[in-house]
Amino acid sequence: MASEVVQWMEKKYILSKSEAIRLAQELIDLKIIHHVTDNHEFKNDYLFYRFYIDE
Repeated sequence: MASEVVQWMEKKYILSKSEAIRLAQELIDLKIIHHVTDNHEFKNDYLFYRFYIDE
């Protein structure tokens, strides 16, 4: 879930919430991850994303 990813990045990389969200969006922009139904850019919410490599 996206909100868990943001929390993990904040702790692991000592980032602010906005920095973690920006980093997650960069992963989308680089086509590393995407929303499961491709309906959203990255949002810090109860949304699910997957790695392209896992498809």
